[in-house]
Amino acid sequence: MYWARQWSKAVTNASSRKGWELFFNHDFAHWYDVQLKHSNYPGALLEMIKRHLSTETSLLDIGAGTGAFAIPMARVANKVTAVEPSLAMAKILLGKMNGQKNIHVVNQYWEDIKADEMGPHDMVLAVNALYRITDIVSALKKMIALSRKHLFIIMSCKSSFYHDIWHAFKKRAYSGPPSFLHLYNVLCQLGIFANIEWVKTKTNHVYADMDQAVNYWQSRLNLGPGKENSLRAYLEKKLVAEHGALFFAEQVSNAVIWVKK
Repeated sequence: MYWARQWSKAVTNASSRKGWELFFNHDFAHWYDVQLKHSNYPGALLEMIKRHLSTETSLLDIGAGTGAFAIPMARVANKVTAVEPSLAMAKILLGKMNGQKNIHVVNQYWEDIKADEMGPHDMVLAVNALYRITDIVSALKKMIALSRKHLFIIMSCKSSFYHDIWHAFKKRAYSGPPSFLHLYNVLCQLGIFANIEWVKTKTNHVYADMDQAVNYWQSRLNLGPGKENSLRAYLEKKLVAEHGALFFAEQVSNAVIWVKK
């Protein structure tokens, strides 16, 4: 089996593919950042990776989002390069830097970046950042070439909440994006035999009110008009009111795939 081809097929057929453009939306980016704060993310994942950092380390964070890893790691590392294609996400990251001068934000897709322009870093990190990339071999080869010491790729298993709500409203099986299994085997076929560790993190789905929850899931599921009432009824059964907001809490398993050179 040629795993890179299987990866590309999974990207193309992913049920969540039409919802990826939300990550470029200003309101969604702010909501996403709120979710991370309420979930105490990245928690144990951050502590695991920080063990490999020192004050001399240079870090390349691919798909840095709103800075969940980049900002705390910059307090330890010598310098951090944060690559984030979403301008909405990158602006939030920049706004949270609070005078940190050792973070350089690059607002580009990883596929568009030339390795010689980026330059090598001691550690390369990609957290849930590769799902939309069809040419995974080229992406990985560039990551490997630019990592002097460590390569970390973290892939989370899709939440049960997403599976359940998809099935309830789409009435067909959920087709997931590429998984850690795809990635591990692509690396093997490139001659790289990585380590895998599992880390559990808490995820809180948090909404200011029911209207926000309905609007989010209507966009995320790409639902047409006329579904608002049934979606509202579904969410009213799932979400719990707490501290003036609506919550749904769950645990997510994360595959930490890493290579030490």
